[in-house]
Amino acid sequence: MNDQNPNTASHGSAESELHAYVWSGDVDRVRHILSSGADPNWRDSIGESALFGAAGWGHEDVVRLLLEHSARHDFATSAGWTALHWAARADLGTVEALVDAGADVSAATHNGELPIDIAHHYGKGEIVRYLKTVGPQIA
Repeated sequence: MNDQNPNTASHGSAESELHAYVWSGDVDRVRHILSSGADPNWRDSIGESALFGAAGWGHEDVVRLLLEHSARHDFATSAGWTALHWAARADLGTVEALVDAGADVSAATHNGELPIDIAHHYGKGEIVRYLKTVGPQIA
């Protein structure tokens, strides 16, 4: 997409109907859009699938629905952030859903940050405690 267009993900806008309803947490609309054939793995102009938005906003029900529709949890942004990194800033249930689906708790960003590091940075003690039980230890 044209970077001058203010209606792009780099400007904070949803580039698809699916992304918009995922961000809002509207599980019924997301279910409808997915059942109508939307691709849960379509990525916007900054490389984020709908799962990134659902994870980042802590919409556990939407995350689980996307995963049921074969959303890939292994995609990473150009900076190396996965959906699990985004979820680590948000909500324990969302983190658990991604880990249960097989998300890599040892995936590092290009700065070397693990999801547990992100949770620690954002003061998410509950998520840090959980990730310590399922992933690599931090110093």
